[in-house]
Amino acid sequence: MILKNTGGYLQVLNLNNFFTQDERRILYFIVFIILLSAGVRSVVPREEFEDIEEEEKIDIFPLDLNKATIDQLILVPGIGIKTAEKIIEYREKIGGFKNIEDLKNIKGIGDKKIEKWKEYLKIE
Repeated sequence: MILKNTGGYLQVLNLNNFFTQDERRILYFIVFIILLSAGVRSVVPREEFEDIEEEEKIDIFPLDLNKATIDQLILVPGIGIKTAEKIIEYREKIGGFKNIEDLKNIKGIGDKKIEKWKEYLKIE
C-alpha cells in the first residue's frame, strides 16, 4: 500500500489495483535486490580488500588439469559448466591427462579453445 497526499487527506493506494500478481512479484524482487546490494556494500567495506598485499593474493592459474574441480574449471574463460563436466568425465575415463592436447578428444573442444586455455591449464 502507498500513502498519497491529496489536498490534506491521505489516501491509501492498493498496489493490487495497479499491478498484476506477477508484476508485484517482479517489483518486490527488484526492491529486494536493491536492498541486498546496499546491505552488502555497507557490510563489507572496500578498504578491507585493498589492504591485501600482492603476495597474499592466491593465484589459482594455471590449474592442474588432472586435479581441477568443476568450480575451478569454470573460472577459465570459455569453459562453462557443461564443458567442465565433459573434461572431468573424460579425465576419469582415461585415468588422467598426459598433455593438454588430450582435450581434443572431447567433443566440442578443438585447437582454438585449447590455444586460449593454455595459459590457464597445466599438467603436473
